[in-house]
Amino acid sequence: MESAPLPPPSTSANVATPVAGAVAQPTPTVAADSATAAQLPAYLQRMSHADLYARVGGKIVDAPAADLAVLQGYVAWANKGPLQEPSGQRLTIMTAKTRYAVGEEVRVIHVHEATKPGVELYVMGPKTAYGKFVDGVLVGPATAPDTSYDGAVVPSPYIDHNYEVSVHNLAAGTHKLQWKTVTLSGPTQLVSNELVVDVR
Repeated sequence: MESAPLPPPSTSANVATPVAGAVAQPTPTVAADSATAAQLPAYLQRMSHADLYARVGGKIVDAPAADLAVLQGYVAWANKGPLQEPSGQRLTIMTAKTRYAVGEEVRVIHVHEATKPGVELYVMGPKTAYGKFVDGVLVGPATAPDTSYDGAVVPSPYIDHNYEVSVHNLAAGTHKLQWKTVTLSGPTQLVSNELVVDVR
C-alpha cells in the first residue's frame, strides 16, 4: 500500500488554529492532564505540527489547509472520544464548525489515540475511515476488508491521524455524526465522540 511518511516529532506546544470564515465549535477547554506543554506526552506535543494527507487519483497529496488546521487543534479539542479501558484507546472526530449551509461540505477529521502502552498503531496511510454513522445510520462499510498491511507500526502511547477526511453533504436540519469501528490495532470496537452539526 502506498503510504505517506511519518511526520517528524516536535516538542512545541499545541496551538489550535482557527479556520477562516468558520463558525467555531464551542471554545475548547484543555484537559487538566494537558494544561501545559511540559505535561504533554511527546506524541501530543508534536500535534501542532502534524501533517495530514489525502488521495487524489493514485497520488498522495497534502490535505487542504483548513482540514490540517482542525487536526492540529486536537490537543485543545474538548469533546474527545471516551477512553476505553483497559487499553486506554479512543476515537475522536472533529469538524471545523458546527453550522453549515445547505450544499456545503461537512468535512470530518478522524483520530485514533492510544494513551497506554500495549497497543500497536498502524500509522501509514491515508487510510479509509470505516464505520461512519450519520444520524445513527451506517454510511459505507462498517469495517476494513481483510488485507495485508505494508507500513510502519508504532507502539503506544501514540496517535494515528493518518485517515482520509470524510466528506458529507447533508440535508437541512440537525445531524449527529459518530465513528464506530475496529481499527487495524483491533480487536475491540471503539466508539468516538458524537458531533452535532446544524445545516441551514
